[in-house]
Amino acid sequence: MATNNRAVRNLRQSLQLTDYQEKVLVGTILGDGSLVGCYWNGKWKRGYRLKIQHSQSQKSYLFWKYRVFREWVLKAPRYEEKTKSWRFQTISHPVFALLRKDFYTDYGKKRLTSWLDAKLSDPLVLAVWFMDDGSNMPRGGCILNTQNFAYCEVKYLQEFFERQLGLDVSVHRDKRGYRLYLLRASAKRFGKLIAPYITESMSYKLP
Repeated sequence: MATNNRAVRNLRQSLQLTDYQEKVLVGTILGDGSLVGCYWNGKWKRGYRLKIQHSQSQKSYLFWKYRVFREWVLKAPRYEEKTKSWRFQTISHPVFALLRKDFYTDYGKKRLTSWLDAKLSDPLVLAVWFMDDGSNMPRGGCILNTQNFAYCEVKYLQEFFERQLGLDVSVHRDKRGYRLYLLRASAKRFGKLIAPYITESMSYKLP
């Protein structure tokens, strides 16, 4: 299917993120989503698109995201036998190029953007991020897998959670990097904050 014909160009010009879509997008980029370059007619282009991929066990969750961004997508999600996962991607759009510049270093590594403070307090952003990268713990706490971020950025997130949300958070190191651990009482409060936005298929992750 052509991805840069007149119909697609007209669609691109007509699209604008809703407030709900923007929040889901930010939570997704913080989590498992990625902003990838466009390859068209044998050449890499400057545009960027949103790519979302989840395992077979999270198929329902991926289709929820697909419905959120439905008008931005030309093809329905497809299953990849090699990775045992489902995926879809949007068309390229200037908004993704801007976010790519904010959220990624020149070397393609994710980073925390300067305007994120205003977004991180939003329960929907936090819920999507948690559904992507969070999990509960046997003793009642929960974790956010933030290993993709530098230590100083994880420390910033720790301080933000404590300062803005009043949650007790510690930083733990594992083989992949640093992750955030919410103590039992804080995990319970965090769970209540994000629970209204957690999809049914991902409710098992709640503390």
